[in-house]
Amino acid sequence: MKYTFSRSIRNKFALKFMAVVFIMATVIPTAMADVKEGKRGLTGPYTGGGVKIGSLYYRLNDNDGTATVTYLSYYMHNDELNIDFTSYISGDVTVPPTVTYEGKEYTVTKIGDSAFGGQKNLKSVTLPETVTEIGWKSFLESGVKSVTLPNSLVYIDQYAFYYASKLEEIKIPDGVVFLGGESFYGTGIKSVTIGNSLESIGYMTFSNCGSLNSIVLGSSVKSISWGFPISLGTPLRTLVILAEEPPVFDEY
Repeated sequence: MKYTFSRSIRNKFALKFMAVVFIMATVIPTAMADVKEGKRGLTGPYTGGGVKIGSLYYRLNDNDGTATVTYLSYYMHNDELNIDFTSYISGDVTVPPTVTYEGKEYTVTKIGDSAFGGQKNLKSVTLPETVTEIGWKSFLESGVKSVTLPNSLVYIDQYAFYYASKLEEIKIPDGVVFLGGESFYGTGIKSVTIGNSLESIGYMTFSNCGSLNSIVLGSSVKSISWGFPISLGTPLRTLVILAEEPPVFDEY
C-alpha cells in the first residue's frame, strides 16, 4: 500500500526531524563535555543540572561560591551521559544556607526555575536567610501548603507559585522589590501581606485565588497591573493599603 503526504506535512516532519538532530548533535555532546570537564554550573535552555547533596540537587558556581537549588543532575557512568530528575519530595523541606561539595562550601542564594515544580507530596518549605531569588515556576502546581520566605528575598519570578492550590498563606518580606505576573495565580491563599519595598504588582498576580479574602499592601506600592486581585474568582473582602497615596490600577 502506498501513502502520499502533502507538502505541509512533509515540511512539518522535516522540521521536527531537524530539531531532534540538532539536539542530539549539539546539546548532548556539550553536556557530556561539561560533565567530563567537571563543570557544575551548567546553564542554558537544555541544561540545569548539578549535583545531589542530601535530598536536593544544586547547581554550583565555582566562580562566586554560590549554589542554586535545581531539579535535575547530569552525571557520567561508563562514558555515558545520564540525566537524573529530582525524585519526588514529600513532607517538610528545609533548604540549608550552605552546602559542601568536594571540600568546598557554597552559599545557597536561589531557588532555581522549576526546582519544586509538580512535587505533589510537598507540604512545607523553609528557605534560609541567604536566598535572594525564587525562580520561574519554582513551585508551580506543587502540593506545598506553607512556605517561609526569608528577609533576604528580593525577587519572585513569574509563575513562581502558579496553581500551588494548597498554599494557604504567604507573607512577602519587606525586601522584595519584584513580584512577577501570575506568581500566585490559582493558589489557595486566604490572606497575603506585601512588604514595604515592593512598588509594582505584576499582571494577574493573585487572580483565580478562590479563598483569598484579605490583602495588605505595603507602604511603597505605586502601581497594580490588571487582574489584581478583583477578577477571575477572587472573592476579596478586605484590602488594606498602607501607602500614603493610593496605587494606580493599570488598565488591561
